Amino acid sequence: MTGEYVEQTCVEHSVKDGMYGVTIPISTQSMGVEGWTLGIFSDGVTQIDGIGQVDGVDWKDAVSSFLAFKTTGGAFLKRRMIRGLKEFRKQEKTLFDDIGCAALCFAKSREESVG
Repeated sequence: MTGEYVEQTCVEHSVKDGMYGVTIPISTQSMGVEGWTLGIFSDGVTQIDGIGQVDGVDWKDAVSSFLAFKTTGGAFLKRRMIRGLKEFRKQEKTLFDDIGCAALCFAKSREESVG
């Protein structure tokens, strides 16, 4: 399932709901055999645009790039985010907002390839 993602339907929750916690069920079929990653991004992932260009980077393409890990050892998320931003810069795309990301990666082992 490398490069695929499951987009949850948009459900609005109140601040009160958030304080008590919100659970989003994920089916075992969508997890795959090799492992899976849950990525949580700030709204900055939607703010990667080209200077003087009409079209920016679709957030789904940005997320796919940032979560395309070769391995899950060490600071894998940091490495991948830096590499992804460098790739966008080569395409004359830049961040217009700060970006934050957290990832939970469930793979066979820490050093095995996910993709």
